Amino acid sequence: IRRNILHYLTGQAAIAVFGLLGNAVLARFMSKSDFGKLTYFIALATLLLPALDPGATGLYLRRASRHRDRVGVYWARTIGLKVYSIPFTIALLVCYFYFVTGYIDISMPLVFLYGLGQSMMLSTDVAFRATERGRSWAIRRAVYEASYLVLTLISLAVFHLTNPIQQLVLAVIALGIGMAWAVTTAVRISQISLKDFVGQILRRLTWEEIGDLWPF
Repeated sequence: IRRNILHYLTGQAAIAVFGLLGNAVLARFMSKSDFGKLTYFIALATLLLPALDPGATGLYLRRASRHRDRVGVYWARTIGLKVYSIPFTIALLVCYFYFVTGYIDISMPLVFLYGLGQSMMLSTDVAFRATERGRSWAIRRAVYEASYLVLTLISLAVFHLTNPIQQLVLAVIALGIGMAWAVTTAVRISQISLKDFVGQILRRLTWEEIGDLWPF
């Protein structure tokens, strides 16, 4: 328990350090308006997380903690429920951009991809936390934060990319790197087969499952 707690604390510290350094660098080289717009895009994407995860992570993390032999199945089902929520989330985002901001441009799909990447990466909590893999949880976040910091430094030092859209693209790429590591590790930990993984994602949503999700 002590070791697991230490891993979580280390992961939180790494997130804080990398995030602080990254924001400090961006604030130094980007204009106030561009830095504010980038922060706005990321905040908007973060607000999408409840829509992209309709209680699935909470429900199946609880079940996986009780039945560790089914961790892989529950994790895959968490992703499957996120797939169900994608059309609703896209519709919500389109309405927001059209009626609130008054325009739809490249920033909208980038905001969606950033939110989806965060949601997919968070789904691996079912595999990591249910099996008390605090170290894997910490590495997952550190991989993303470190990748984003490195990409930010290179983009500013070499290519002078200070546009908020350009920086949002880099954030999406960093999320892809972190997500690839997290998903690969979750598959290895849970030892789920490709057949079971795909089967859980494509399994039909039932009213019973909706009832189980409701408290979460």
